[in-house]
Amino acid sequence: MATTVNYQDGEKVSVVCQDNYTIQGAEEIVCRDGRWQSIPRCVDISCENPPKVENAIILNEKARYLPGQTAHYKCIKPFELFGEVEVTCFNGYWSQPPQCA
Repeated sequence: MATTVNYQDGEKVSVVCQDNYTIQGAEEIVCRDGRWQSIPRCVDISCENPPKVENAIILNEKARYLPGQTAHYKCIKPFELFGEVEVTCFNGYWSQPPQCA
């Protein structure tokens, strides 16, 4: 059975997001007149679908990549790779992909 906690006017609570999420807004919320003020959001910072590169395949493709994980490219012969061989997930965005020309 869950316990209900009542907060008094002016009390504060810290908000912590789960792993692979980052907080948007204040990390601390305040109870005012029976309501929480300025409730933040937890935003997913993992990445999906590495950038498509024409004339290339992704060697280790998966559904979701955590921050810091990489996807590797290999050009289809006779094309050659220009740029980095991999892209890295940073806070929900991919680094610059290579080209195969």
